[in-house]
Amino acid sequence: MKLKVITGIVLLLVAAFFSLSLPNVSAPAILVTPIDTTITVTSNETFTLVFKMKFNETDLGYFGSVTFYWDNDETDPNAPYWNFTYEGFKCWFTDGTNFSVSIVDNINKAVPYGYPLGYYRYVVQIRETDGEPYNGDFWVNVTMRAAGVKNSVYYPHAKGDQNITISMVRCYEASMTSVGPGNCTVHVTAPLPPVGGNITPINKLELLIPYIGVASVILVTITVVVKKRRLNYTEG
Repeated sequence: MKLKVITGIVLLLVAAFFSLSLPNVSAPAILVTPIDTTITVTSNETFTLVFKMKFNETDLGYFGSVTFYWDNDETDPNAPYWNFTYEGFKCWFTDGTNFSVSIVDNINKAVPYGYPLGYYRYVVQIRETDGEPYNGDFWVNVTMRAAGVKNSVYYPHAKGDQNITISMVRCYEASMTSVGPGNCTVHVTAPLPPVGGNITPINKLELLIPYIGVASVILVTITVVVKKRRLNYTEG
């Protein structure tokens, strides 16, 4: 009898151990983020911050937020050339299914606490307003431009590296998982020169000079020949 009791206790302890040590395979997951990556982009061109997550529980799914920011010291005269522009986002499941609930975004520009006036932080947040009943892997792709905007004019980003900080990525259903903060480095390269070289205005006079010289030689030759013939005719 005692042996059966001890055996039962041991089995319960083993079951409890495995239930604690094994991951919850049905939990939501964050599969891909730009954290600790480098994105190379040509100045004034667009690039994408890629996030991939998973809903895998019976509860309604939320990606509570994709939040990121970058800083710009606008007291620096070159500040417009060290800035980015947020252009929008797209969310969809990897099997092609669209989200059935609304997803909203907002961008905020403010001076962070403890920083001097003129030093701004641009914060972008993308989130669901209601829970998504559909399960599966899904993408949240954010489109950015390597250029600042001032008075509705793009200022192409200077050549060099600048960080975008992913402050929080959160995904939850009955349980929750999150990632962040961490940096993504944006490596901006100079734009390529146009194919075929630079365009130079045409100087028509310079193009005609060789032909003017040839014409002058022909004219002088004809004049000499005519004069010589007239002289011969007179002498005859």
